[in-house]
Amino acid sequence: MVLAERARLRGRPPVAAVGATSTPQRLREAAAAVCVERGYEGATVGEIARRAAVTTGAIYNHFGGRSELLVEAARHTLDIVGGERHLDVDAVVRRFLAPDFARTRRFLLELHGASLRHRDLADLLDAWHAERAAEIERAGGDPAAVKALFLLLLGCCQLEAVATPAVAHPRVEAAMTAAARTFGLGAGR
Repeated sequence: MVLAERARLRGRPPVAAVGATSTPQRLREAAAAVCVERGYEGATVGEIARRAAVTTGAIYNHFGGRSELLVEAARHTLDIVGGERHLDVDAVVRRFLAPDFARTRRFLLELHGASLRHRDLADLLDAWHAERAAEIERAGGDPAAVKALFLLLLGCCQLEAVATPAVAHPRVEAAMTAAARTFGLGAGR
């Protein structure tokens, strides 16, 4: 390789064009995709960095490590879904059951399953759950109802795994939103 070419390849990559996806966003997207495809254990720092077109050091520059990156990817996705300060339980349940949310359901299931084997991941998920629960409780939500809602949403993540009984999607959605309303949280109560 010519010396000038090698010098061009060293150091930070060129600054992205205005409007380009930020490095943290590319990392979150790559981490979620790799975790869905390969599972938590297969979502290596090297593979995530490769997919995001960055060095592995970029992960540690922006996140505390793989677990933190994966939890932040999930948080970011769900903040887009239910980030409003008031809780609309019907809208959240409908979103969790939407066909285009299947990849996110798989991602959340993978993270929660892996948290049973990885204490660092469990601690990060616990902190996230506590933060979100506190927000809902400050708005008047009962802690038991908040936990029940979290469990219901994790159950929604099993949608593809539960094939029988065969029931039309709108009926499942109606039953799940009705169940969520019984918790007395947010809109629809």
